[in-house]
Amino acid sequence: MHKSIEKIFNPPADGNCGFHVVEKGLSLSIPQKEKSWREVRPDLIEEIGRTHNYYNQILGEAVEMDKIRDNLMDTAITRIDNLLSKCDHGHILTNIHKGPFVIFHPDWKNFPPQPFLSNLCSSLEVSIIHPISLGHISGNHLIFIIFN
Repeated sequence: MHKSIEKIFNPPADGNCGFHVVEKGLSLSIPQKEKSWREVRPDLIEEIGRTHNYYNQILGEAVEMDKIRDNLMDTAITRIDNLLSKCDHGHILTNIHKGPFVIFHPDWKNFPPQPFLSNLCSSLEVSIIHPISLGHISGNHLIFIIFN
């Protein structure tokens, strides 16, 4: 797999690395969507509000979705609850992107890639969007991976 990697974007480890890599992926795959990493969090909150019932079915009870939304609204970077979570946010991110997100673990033989596919977009929308690939390293740090 390492031979297939063209480039890696390793954001600062400031508690917002997940939001940095999502912004990088969105701006490369959909150039007109270029935005600051600070805009990713409000986009997630807006997506949750727009399709709250859908995410309740996917992720569990409304209480869980409210907790995810509340953690996104709290911008303090010192709490682990406020970090981008692949499990909590993967489905939401793929629907904002309108294309697949894939999370890779450094021990990819024991932890296979974890894809998130959009259920809220047409297949035509998804077919023109490149996947966004994130690497999960050093416990809770995310990097952006560009493949050949």
